[in-house]
Amino acid sequence: MAGQKELDVRLDYELCPDEQVFIQKRKKIVAAALKRVLCMDNDLQDHEKLNLLDCLTYISGSSGSAWTLSNLYEEPDWSQKDLLGPIADARKNMSKCKLDCFTLDHLKEYCDILKQRQKDGYKTCITDLWGLFIDQALGNGVIDVSILLNGSDRRLNIHAGKSKQCKQHHNSLNVHCTNLRCSSTLSEQKHALNHGQNPLPMYLVLNTRDKYSLQEFKEWMEFTPFEVGLLKYGAYIRAEDFGSKFFMGRVMKKIPESPICFMKGAFQDLYLFLFKYIQPSEK
Repeated sequence: MAGQKELDVRLDYELCPDEQVFIQKRKKIVAAALKRVLCMDNDLQDHEKLNLLDCLTYISGSSGSAWTLSNLYEEPDWSQKDLLGPIADARKNMSKCKLDCFTLDHLKEYCDILKQRQKDGYKTCITDLWGLFIDQALGNGVIDVSILLNGSDRRLNIHAGKSKQCKQHHNSLNVHCTNLRCSSTLSEQKHALNHGQNPLPMYLVLNTRDKYSLQEFKEWMEFTPFEVGLLKYGAYIRAEDFGSKFFMGRVMKKIPESPICFMKGAFQDLYLFLFKYIQPSEK
């Protein structure tokens, strides 16, 4: 299409250039892994680890599995390492008491984050609050703080138990705090794909409309570190631009990329929609 290179929306059913480059890098790893797994000349019992993850080009999930994926991809080489550690952390976070998520300090923190999100240009909803709760309930209790200090961006990792003292310290410095938690974004997961070392994560969300039932209208949305889009229309935008304002295929108002914790709330919505869909009718 003429002039499409000038658009910020990609209208195509083919893979994006970044994904095509990733595929070329990944296929070498997948081919080698399949050769090891399918080779019948060697006794499989001699292999301590089959590295089956190396046989995958894509890895997808929704709801709880999407939360797991988003955490795993914070580590650049997660699929090349022992997963016993991440599994133990997940079990620990799942079994810990969740009452701490509803303390006055945390509720005030959620409120401050949502206010900042509105200032950034986003329309907040209950799903955003749910995403914050999930991130706190299933996370490791570490708050990522991005602050603007003396004109330079700096990022601090603050343990939840010390957040009160740190906030007092920030107030004494008279600094502007933004994104008080969850500063990692979807596009930042590209660092785990630079060499094709991990499968390409694909998160799924079900797009619906208020005036229609799930049976009447539903569209699958795909989220990857490269792009976000709807296969139905062949329309994709860069992951960094998701949330920005578009008109006629161009970005009219650039909005900071959303922290991935808010997307976790949307991933959970998918589970709720599907659960409602498969429930037998009372009629």
